Amino acid sequence: MGLWEDSMKCLILNSFCYWQLIVDVYPVMKLSNHQRGVFLRILSDWMKISCHLLQGRSS
Repeated sequence: MGLWEDSMKCLILNSFCYWQLIVDVYPVMKLSNHQRGVFLRILSDWMKISCHLLQGRSS
């Protein structure tokens, strides 16, 4: 149960950060497909890392 709660907390926090980032970097959507792909890959890596950090802190 604890792991599930952590995962949900992580998901919610990441979603919030993710949307905040999208709002902040909306101009990115004007980039070319290749540049956007690179940016989204970096963003997904950042989300994974932040998720690990959050889980590490809660344990």
